[in-house]
Amino acid sequence: MPSSLVTRRRLARFREAAPWAGLVLTVVAMHEPAVTPLGPPAPALPALGETTHPSVTADAPPPGPTAPVVSPEVTTSGPASAQPASTPPAIRALALMVDEHTIQLSATPDRRWGRGPLRALRETALIAAERDVDRRRLPDDLRAMLSQSIDVYGSNGRVCTATIAPQPRLALRFNGWLDRFFESEQETEDWYDQGRLPDDLEARIGDEFTAFVVADIESEQDCDGALWARVSSLPAPTVLTRVEPTGVEATQLLEVKRTVRRSAPYQTMRDEYEAFRLAADGDLPPWAMFLSQHHSLDLWRDTAGTHTRVHVAYGDFEHTCGDGFGANVAELYSFGAAGQVSEPMPARPSIAAMVDANDDGELESIVHDGAGLTVVDAIGNPLRSTSTPFFGCGC
Repeated sequence: MPSSLVTRRRLARFREAAPWAGLVLTVVAMHEPAVTPLGPPAPALPALGETTHPSVTADAPPPGPTAPVVSPEVTTSGPASAQPASTPPAIRALALMVDEHTIQLSATPDRRWGRGPLRALRETALIAAERDVDRRRLPDDLRAMLSQSIDVYGSNGRVCTATIAPQPRLALRFNGWLDRFFESEQETEDWYDQGRLPDDLEARIGDEFTAFVVADIESEQDCDGALWARVSSLPAPTVLTRVEPTGVEATQLLEVKRTVRRSAPYQTMRDEYEAFRLAADGDLPPWAMFLSQHHSLDLWRDTAGTHTRVHVAYGDFEHTCGDGFGANVAELYSFGAAGQVSEPMPARPSIAAMVDANDDGELESIVHDGAGLTVVDAIGNPLRSTSTPFFGCGC
């Protein structure tokens, strides 16, 4: 790959921030979902418990063999190996992308894996920094991922094939208010001008730092829309994509809409909205018009037709701090082979991708949560994430 391209891709890292805070560190570009109305246009509408290890100095010795600090994703036993077969399926089958050019190898690193000074990154986040990783300190299974060929996927399938760069980095991110730690924002501006952070920064912020092990990916292809990746030597995963309904599915979608309108959450939200609107002296649109502007209905299906899911979201997902209506519901339905519609499962408001990465018949959803990406299992439990907690008032 031309060096200028690699350099340009490195400079693109961590370049976006969530609009609600202006501080979020890892946001992945993705396609806008296709929206299917819950009914006719207005006005009539019938329609991951991971932990961060304590901060230690970069010069601390590697963890001793009697009490290693290990991510749940990896193991430290066994000889070092460059073979992907030693890598746990959870890492090999689905690793999240931090952005289109950076892959997350671990969300629960031991900070003693890092070496050297922290490099300050000029970013929209208040604190975004990295240091090199001493490869000798990595668990064997993480080290085996380096230089591996991977397939990179977006919302609608594979977007590129790439290679993980051989040198990983320890990325530290802080998302929140700094006035508890520093006297002025100008003090932080000086860090970026100098390209280096204070020696006592980790001691000041401590466990409020979020740490990842990341690495660049190198590809001759365009990886726009990258969300997740897996080792290329594995069989192709089951990937669901947003699709238009077939004749049978159109009938099933009508049943989903009827189920939504009959549901207790829908009726409760309708009543709460009308009361909220009345208290606002009628300055807000009627319920039917509000719902027509605040809902989505997406049909997801794999190419074999084995898995079909409907994601429904409605309500106010923008005002959650007391300055608006704020109520919302998100649900996931599945279709059976005989045309039956399942009972709804709770879901996240925004699904970026839906896959069966482990070939176990259970779907994982990759959701955009405003502060990064999170993988959740079929019942909504987080499995891993690139998100950074916000330490401050979000309102």
